[in-house]
Amino acid sequence: MNTKDRQSTTPCDQRPQGCKREPDPATMTRDELRQYLRSRATVSLWPFTGRALSLSRSATYSCREIQVLRLGHLCRVSSSWLENVLFGE
Repeated sequence: MNTKDRQSTTPCDQRPQGCKREPDPATMTRDELRQYLRSRATVSLWPFTGRALSLSRSATYSCREIQVLRLGHLCRVSSSWLENVLFGE
């Protein structure tokens, strides 16, 4: 693997400013979490959904109750579904 290939796999915090990580839902208030979910169509399965549901990584990927949208190799979760699960609305 040459250096150009390694550069494409750098952590998100070393990428250009256009790359934004999702916040940690465990550190957000209920209102912040609700506002964040309403501002996004989808969120990541791991770590965002898993952390919001207090699940480990392996439990998150094996949980059949989570409605996962598979987009190629990406696993995303509908923000509206997660909001309904967390807040019961």
